[in-house]
Amino acid sequence: RAADAIVPIMGEDFGGWLVGDGYSGNLRAAKLARGDVTTCGCWAHVLRKFRDAAPAGKQLSELMVGLIGELFEVEADADTHGLDAGQRLQLRERRSRPILERILRQGERCFGSLRESGALGKAWAYMQNQWTALGRFLEDGRIPIHNNACELAIRPLAVGRRNWLFTGSPRGGEAAAVLVTLVSSCRLAGVDPHAYLEDVLVRIATPGAARSMADLVPARWKQLRAAEAGVAMSSTAVA
Repeated sequence: RAADAIVPIMGEDFGGWLVGDGYSGNLRAAKLARGDVTTCGCWAHVLRKFRDAAPAGKQLSELMVGLIGELFEVEADADTHGLDAGQRLQLRERRSRPILERILRQGERCFGSLRESGALGKAWAYMQNQWTALGRFLEDGRIPIHNNACELAIRPLAVGRRNWLFTGSPRGGEAAAVLVTLVSSCRLAGVDPHAYLEDVLVRIATPGAARSMADLVPARWKQLRAAEAGVAMSSTAVA
């Protein structure tokens, strides 16, 4: 049921990459979507599992945390130098692929005999099960190696959900999801949510002023307002 709810949010015709942890709903959502959706793994989740397993074996935990940390160092270097997707992919091929090979080799040597019932064994089993998805970032430089941006975006919901157990009705829950999505999209686009909602609500309620829905998403609305401001300045200058 959760996967059924994901598809309308990302759009039934969505095509691209869906980055997340090993949640089975991600696979189901990818299958339900009409577009071509590829699931990609999140190295931050793997890193967290090995860190949490430290009490069960500090030395082995630190070994894997250190190796996985090297993947994040590669991404940090790419960000620091402002590499585009193509350059980032080349950097990953040169530096990240050998790290992945070391992670797998060291893991098979150190964790192969561990039982899955223990914390370290579970962390290793999780990584093995996600291995194909975790390696997707080597296919395209635009694929992030983690979904931390999503995790941070939903953190306010996770923190406050005990206060939001009831939305009044299914329609109320859907409306709340739409508003949270719009506000989060405004933040990503660098748009003031209050100014955005105030303007868009007027546009869609004014006969003849409404734009297509695609033009009113926060990122495009920002471009629209900039273009309108430019026209207004030109008109003022002519006057």
